[in-house]
Amino acid sequence: MKDLIEHNIRLVFVSATMQTQIGELMSWGDHHQIVKMTIPENYMGHDGGIIRDYYEVNDLTSAERWIKEDILDNYGIGDPRVSTIRTTERNRRFIRDACAKFDIEYHDYTSKNKITPEEMDNIFMNVTKHTVIAVKGLLTRSDLIPNKWKLKAGAVMERKIRGNNVNITVNIQGLPGRYTGYWKDVFTNNPNHKFGPIRCSMDAVRLHEAFYANPEEVLLGTTSGNFVGTKRKHNNHS
Repeated sequence: MKDLIEHNIRLVFVSATMQTQIGELMSWGDHHQIVKMTIPENYMGHDGGIIRDYYEVNDLTSAERWIKEDILDNYGIGDPRVSTIRTTERNRRFIRDACAKFDIEYHDYTSKNKITPEEMDNIFMNVTKHTVIAVKGLLTRSDLIPNKWKLKAGAVMERKIRGNNVNITVNIQGLPGRYTGYWKDVFTNNPNHKFGPIRCSMDAVRLHEAFYANPEEVLLGTTSGNFVGTKRKHNNHS
């Protein structure tokens, strides 16, 4: 820090999830400034009633519930959509079996069984019946879902990370982050367009919004037991 100040070296960090970086900077003293970028009008975040709380899809009953309530009852047969759910190796069989019961097309999308961009484009752009993509280990931060695919998207289910930590980086930058973005004009110009629900940890969403409003206050008031990215002490930096 002494050398950075002496040589007038400035560092700029840009990220949508700055918990770890800000926590680290706080431990170096008052040598940083937080600048919030303006949110464009066309950006659709975690608002508008699209986000709903998740529940575990870990047996056939819960898999059938998700398909029936969020897909079939929500969109009907006449409006086929591509719905996405994050699951585990153990639980994906329940989703596959529930899809077979309700005559829904099913695709695995895992690191061992990837869908090519061309195949994914065909699934979204030529959907003729309700389709479910079961995701494991993919579609995380920086993965792009084009807006033309989002127009064909239906229900979304993001898993909550197990354990005591509420990892807002993982939850927000997972499927909720992939399906939100710069397409708010679709809903403004066509208020009847249906999408979602996006189910994820509401605790993570609320903590993310609180962090955005007052990042340092949230970091100082939260312990590492329930929040990932808290301030750490570095006595050798003092």
